[in-house]
Amino acid sequence: MKKSDELKFEDNNIAWYEACADEYATDALTHDMSWPYRDFLSHFDAPFDGKRVLDLGCGSGRDLAHFRKRGLDAEGIDACEAFCVKARELSGAKVRKMKFSELNLERDSYEGIFANGVLMHVEPKDRHSFAEQLVCSLKLGGILYFHNPRGEG
Repeated sequence: MKKSDELKFEDNNIAWYEACADEYATDALTHDMSWPYRDFLSHFDAPFDGKRVLDLGCGSGRDLAHFRKRGLDAEGIDACEAFCVKARELSGAKVRKMKFSELNLERDSYEGIFANGVLMHVEPKDRHSFAEQLVCSLKLGGILYFHNPRGEG
């Protein structure tokens, strides 16, 4: 796949989320996230206060809000401007607008990264380098949590 086709894939995904942001955000609030939260948070020693985590592909901020209520210093990244606005409003967290193809994370920055349903938005050939960058942004002993939806394709 040519670079222009890869960017088109990513831009098409972002455009879809921009067009469906309100409906998607409303629907996301109905999902039971108790077990992914429990899985992710079980890797941290209490208290959570001050532990820096990244919600990668934070969407409308549902997960950010949950993590902040638990005392984590949570911040988000999403490529959809409508989601960034919604996430800031819902969670009060720092949220950066950034495409996965332009991901630029600081080394040794996070105790954890919560990546819920994001890997499908990264070109298969780029997934290894994408994951490597995430691992490099973790502090020693940090947690990288991928949660992927079931389905075909």
